[in-house]
Amino acid sequence: MDSIELVKLLQQEKEKGLSCLYDKYAAALNGIVARIIVSEALAEEVLQQIFLKVALSIDAYEKENCSLFTWMSRIARQEALIALETHSPEERAGKSTHPLVSNTGNDCKDVLNYIYVLGYTPLETAQHLDLSLDEVKAKLRMAVNQIRQSCQSNMA
Repeated sequence: MDSIELVKLLQQEKEKGLSCLYDKYAAALNGIVARIIVSEALAEEVLQQIFLKVALSIDAYEKENCSLFTWMSRIARQEALIALETHSPEERAGKSTHPLVSNTGNDCKDVLNYIYVLGYTPLETAQHLDLSLDEVKAKLRMAVNQIRQSCQSNMA
């Protein structure tokens, strides 16, 4: 079923159209959301919000301007960014940890999480973790060195 047929189906039969739309695009849109939101639970919640928003605003879609997927991916990115702004750092990060981060000490994991996952600056990280800026920078250097050593030992 092509995108024009999907749009017509969604406009006529919301439930069936939404089901077909989800089957066709959920994986791709989840990929977009997962690059922005680390927490799987929050990403799933955002994905549901995306499909709800698409279903409710399908009449606003104009096929002359862009493809259906492009339109939906813009909605997905927007919803993911809104979720980042409205949820706490703990909710945004979830409990998932990148395998490389697992190889660092516990005191470094928080610093890495705040800087590389949540996008905080070192100064903001220091404020949130109640550390000095020098401590954050030292932990960051230590973590990067530990990750570097881990990568080198895995390659050898």
